[in-house]
Amino acid sequence: MRRLHLVRHAQTRQDSTVASHAWRLTDLGEQQAVELAERVATLSLSRVVTSEEPKAVRTGAVIARTLHLKAETRPGLAEHARTTAPYFDRPEDFHAAIRALFATPAERVFGEESANEAHDRFRAALTAFMAEREQDELVVTHGTVLSLLVTRANDLDSFDFWQRELAMPMLVTLTWPSLKLVSIFTPPRATRSAG
Repeated sequence: MRRLHLVRHAQTRQDSTVASHAWRLTDLGEQQAVELAERVATLSLSRVVTSEEPKAVRTGAVIARTLHLKAETRPGLAEHARTTAPYFDRPEDFHAAIRALFATPAERVFGEESANEAHDRFRAALTAFMAEREQDELVVTHGTVLSLLVTRANDLDSFDFWQRELAMPMLVTLTWPSLKLVSIFTPPRATRSAG
């Protein structure tokens, strides 16, 4: 049975003056990506695919370099679009915005995409990519779209998963094409943060 391995990017340096889609990894994030690569090395992979956002590109590049694999970017794998959304100084305000996104999935309540639009765009990009060949694949992506995909396919509460399970970085393994949850791996030095 084929596997789709989804990696949430490593720890980012938050910057209130820059939109989150442009954030980059911290020094710890670089180390976390190397540590995650040790786990990924146990998988049968021939490449690493990432979203086009710098934090995912860098996480994927570190993993690919460590494992002597090719890394490539693909459109459609980015985080929920929220470039015009404000930066929240207080984590509880950001969590409230994410809760509203999940609670009203058909509405654009936070950013430029609804939860449904983000999920459908992400799922379509994965489907197109997975159709290219019949192998297990690894994709480096982002917390909100990862949460939407996993929870909808496995009848889980999206906000609860987002709040309790997300870490930077993390590895989520799913069956393909059913997207049934196989495992979640969080490295020991991962940053336990949903935001």
